[in-house]
Amino acid sequence: MIWLVCTTDSRDGVSDDYQRLVSSLQMVAGQVDLTLITLFQRPDARAMRAIATLSGFVRPMTSDTRMSLSQARNRILRTIAAEEGFADGSLVLFPDDDCWFTDTYLPMVGQMFVTDPQLQYWFCRYGSSPAADPALFGATHRARASDVVRRSSSITLVIRGSLMARVGLFDEGLGVGTALNGGEDTDFAVRLYRSGGKGLACGHALIGHRDWNPANRARYFAGSATVLARNAWASPRLAGEYVRKLISGLSLVAKRKLALSDFLLGLRALRRPGVRSGGLPASLSLKG
Repeated sequence: MIWLVCTTDSRDGVSDDYQRLVSSLQMVAGQVDLTLITLFQRPDARAMRAIATLSGFVRPMTSDTRMSLSQARNRILRTIAAEEGFADGSLVLFPDDDCWFTDTYLPMVGQMFVTDPQLQYWFCRYGSSPAADPALFGATHRARASDVVRRSSSITLVIRGSLMARVGLFDEGLGVGTALNGGEDTDFAVRLYRSGGKGLACGHALIGHRDWNPANRARYFAGSATVLARNAWASPRLAGEYVRKLISGLSLVAKRKLALSDFLLGLRALRRPGVRSGGLPASLSLKG
């Protein structure tokens, strides 16, 4: 089973971007066993009508209130853990509602995990013109600290179910919708890296999403710097990434692209409220 964990704000109906995501998955729904669990936040009447017509592989959940990305994902993960469990042969992905997949992506990624039982997580790049060449999926190397910190994104992570159960939930004190407004991707990827499992990084853009905006370096600085401060003690490589982040932050401050207050916020390694690295309930998260 491939679990795709997604959330979308449906206050003004189901967006065209989300419909594009569903359509891209429809192309391969007959080839792979997949479920797109979507938390529709604040759905209006028009959204509810649209939800009722979605493809059978879409499993809807709803929330009357707006919640952060981390909270929304954790709600879905808890549901999977309680009702299904995370089998070793299952995979977990976290596409944004404005992502889309080529018809090559899920079949190729699924086959990689079947072929290599030691593979625990995999990630690539994203872009507005994702490649579909099967040969590019093999252009990988063992994930390094620099890869998970600088190149990984939750929307491109593919995680084996058994590792998902051990790594646990997203930190609800981080991410879009929180005071730090970021860092949940970095936190989650660093925890995967620190798990010691085999991870592979691919340098090609294989998932569709709007292109990276350099302005995001300043927008997400405080969150990612806080995560790196928490983990700098774990290894020299992670310590080096933290120092690199601080140098980058100082450069952004000098260029007036980052407020000094946000830079100082990124120096704090204090634990924020919410889940940091607590695992899913062991009695519910694994299955045979």
